[in-house]
Amino acid sequence: MECAVQILYYMFAALALGGALGVALSRGGLNSVMAMLVSTLGMSGMLFMMKAFFIAFIMAMVYAGAVMALFVFVIMLVGEERENLSLRRRACAAGLWALLCAACFFFARAVPQIAEAKVASSDDLAGLNGYA
Repeated sequence: MECAVQILYYMFAALALGGALGVALSRGGLNSVMAMLVSTLGMSGMLFMMKAFFIAFIMAMVYAGAVMALFVFVIMLVGEERENLSLRRRACAAGLWALLCAACFFFARAVPQIAEAKVASSDDLAGLNGYA
């Protein structure tokens, strides 16, 4: 069961990172908005798995629903200009993103204490621990 939850979490993380990479590397504004939608839904899924249900719901409804629709309407109203970026320049940007992701991965593996730190519960933060 724990393995399935971990795989699902990594799938949501891949959606979030892939969407962010798509925003940075896509040519058109509409494609960037769709990639941002994928990234937002991936983040919402990760928040849902961390049992932050309200924040996950708000992120999915407000950002994925309202803000993305607003972006699409603005892009359709104003129109978009096409930039012809060379393949070499796009590959360089993708390489920099891959380098950044690899650095984050190796940093997370080098500092395991961060992942094992005890997170305080809401009762601990409110000072209610032991008053039940």
